[in-house]
Amino acid sequence: MIMLGETENGEDSVSIVKWLRNPGRIKCKIVCYDPLCETEDKFENVSSNFFTLPEYNVDTISRKSKVAGLLCRWTLAVTRYREFVTRTNFPYKV
Repeated sequence: MIMLGETENGEDSVSIVKWLRNPGRIKCKIVCYDPLCETEDKFENVSSNFFTLPEYNVDTISRKSKVAGLLCRWTLAVTRYREFVTRTNFPYKV
């Protein structure tokens, strides 16, 4: 949700659940998302605060919530894509 610009660190679980209950908004944000338009600070924030946690993996999160597990998978994939494109200067089209 931080990557989509919806929340900041420390967001309470009630507002996160409310956000997750609007699948149309989530789908639109994910489909239109361009990771190369985000700042490096945002990716560093997500990487250092979440990706380093042992419980931040698709299997663990999917056991709690199927939707949250898919969002976890998406964040990891988007981050790997951004790292690949910025490291190799690979041209891309959205």
